[in-house]
Amino acid sequence: MRARYVLKIPGFYLLLILLLSGCVKDKVTDIVDNSYYTPEYSLPVGSRDFTMEDYINEYPGNLIQIPDTAILADTIDFLYYDSLFYNYIRHFDLQTVQTFNFSAYSDKLEYITSLTFRTNYVNGIPGGLAMQIYFLGAAENILDSVYKDGWFTILPAITNSDGLVTEKRESWKNDTPLSEQMIDMLPDVYYVRILTRLETENFNATKINYFFNQNLWVQLGIRIKLEIPLNEV
Repeated sequence: MRARYVLKIPGFYLLLILLLSGCVKDKVTDIVDNSYYTPEYSLPVGSRDFTMEDYINEYPGNLIQIPDTAILADTIDFLYYDSLFYNYIRHFDLQTVQTFNFSAYSDKLEYITSLTFRTNYVNGIPGGLAMQIYFLGAAENILDSVYKDGWFTILPAITNSDGLVTEKRESWKNDTPLSEQMIDMLPDVYYVRILTRLETENFNATKINYFFNQNLWVQLGIRIKLEIPLNEV
């Protein structure tokens, strides 16, 4: 006949084991509930070149060609377009429309913690420029704009005493946060309109002699930060 052994645990230790096991379980639950996956994504919106020639040709009826009194010699860096113009308007507007697709993130709106619109530019035009971005619906109707405080300012290219460009102006990572209302609107956006404005009054004279190699390059994108509970990944 085998002897039977009975392990006797005092009541105090048994109670302590039960309490500790309950605490450990609660702690594990807290860790799972408070753990998140926090990825960041970049969504390209597009890039575009706006040339000085494009701005001038946009308003041919407002420009009068006049003979040159002093012709600058062509160089490798500056291809002189042998014309001077007198303009009757204070600015030239130039715009383009590009497609926009936010469908990859439409089902993640509730997890977005921040969304910023990023603007990069390199400006080789020796004049003041400004820009506004519009979100458009399926019928290209305006839903909203990015820059709420007015136009986004683009600094002119750096020139020497003769008015010739010596250095392009660059600016990177200009981030504009979008509101929750705008984020919720993004699945309804089909197009983005980039509107640029060349302010001619920033030039030294009303006569503008321009060069083919002068241009404004703009790059746009969206930065998205998410916070997704691990138990929903």
